[in-house]
Amino acid sequence: MNQQTTNRDTGEAAATNAPANSATSTSTPDNQPTPLDAFEVLLITGMSGAGRSHAADCVEDMGWYVVDNLPPKLLIPLVDMMTTGSGSESGVHKLAAVIDVRSSYFDELAAVLGHLDDLGVKTRILFLDASNEVLIKRYESVRRPHPLQHGNR
Repeated sequence: MNQQTTNRDTGEAAATNAPANSATSTSTPDNQPTPLDAFEVLLITGMSGAGRSHAADCVEDMGWYVVDNLPPKLLIPLVDMMTTGSGSESGVHKLAAVIDVRSSYFDELAAVLGHLDDLGVKTRILFLDASNEVLIKRYESVRRPHPLQHGNR
């Protein structure tokens, strides 16, 4: 089926052979934006102790829906749930997910990001880091051993 679409960046019309209900289509047949056009995903990751939880609290205060310690593979069904059906009516257009780089699931992140890009989802990554001295000071202040410490200072 030949369909008329508009390039969001240039405003130019282009013909495609994609079906009208294609999962990668980001506009309705009458060129109205879909929920994916207004939807944003922010991935918060970085060193343990660098402030991921604080960053998550801040973006939550700014109106983002925040999920902590999410396996990357669950991003796709979560985005799908929030942008289609009754989930798109929730009014949530910004999703922040805190992902731990130490997670065994972290290797799947590249494939998930590629899939979200194929869907047209605006995705950003916030990677937080801190010096070793700052990380040690933070963990000593909470009297909790650093997860990578293994008995050594």
